[in-house]
Amino acid sequence: MESNYIPKAVLDSIIREEAGTAYTFVGNDKNILKQMCDEINRTFSDYKYNFRYLTEISMFGPSVGASSIYLKYIYQFESESCRAVLVSRILADKVKIKDLDRIVMDLYHHFRASPYYISPPGSESSAHIYVTYDNAFKRLKSPKLVPELVDLMKSRRDVFILGVTARMIAKKWAPAELGQIMANHLINKNVTMADVGLTEEGEYYPPLTYIVEQTSFNAINCLQFYPSENNLRIIMDYMDHPNRELAKFAQKHAEIMKKKLLETQSTK
Repeated sequence: MESNYIPKAVLDSIIREEAGTAYTFVGNDKNILKQMCDEINRTFSDYKYNFRYLTEISMFGPSVGASSIYLKYIYQFESESCRAVLVSRILADKVKIKDLDRIVMDLYHHFRASPYYISPPGSESSAHIYVTYDNAFKRLKSPKLVPELVDLMKSRRDVFILGVTARMIAKKWAPAELGQIMANHLINKNVTMADVGLTEEGEYYPPLTYIVEQTSFNAINCLQFYPSENNLRIIMDYMDHPNRELAKFAQKHAEIMKKKLLETQSTK
């Protein structure tokens, strides 16, 4: 690519970035971005592309050996939106960083403590951020993080956010505590706004109903790896749920669990 050429597919995203709708920049973030782009351009001069925007870094930033640069700047960004982009780039880099699983977990805790974790009333969802972490934990598949991630699943909001991660842990390791946590979430249907960190004032996105239903999807998806008569009853209890998609999902996974139980009985 020539240094003055911007792929057509990237132009719309750059326009949105300049307008402040693609990413959120806080405080000194734009200056940090400039410093990072300058260092990338110097280090990867043979790349023949002059990086100026986070959009460009996100879509086709250097993927071999740039992780040390991304890591150098990631903690300097105040915006969780900017940090999430760099998490993705670090994971995509073929040159891996030592203790990357711990780094990602620490960054996730920072996100949990930020206003982005629960979007304020009237603002957009921060799905683009938490999906990044959900995919990151799944990709890392770190056994060292399992106890900490399982503990996080006690929070309904984290089950909502980390559904892919939760299923991965259940399928790969099936820790008993995770099965019990998911069963408890499904049994307790009287979920309040306070249970997921919301207040009664203002309109939230996603709303309480969506969070509760998606959490149920994620919990059933995990519980399938814990076949027992009790868990089967818990899943079957959702087969008449008003949300038809959730009811169908419960029916499908109830059938899967029935087969697993029959197979277990036949081997005894």
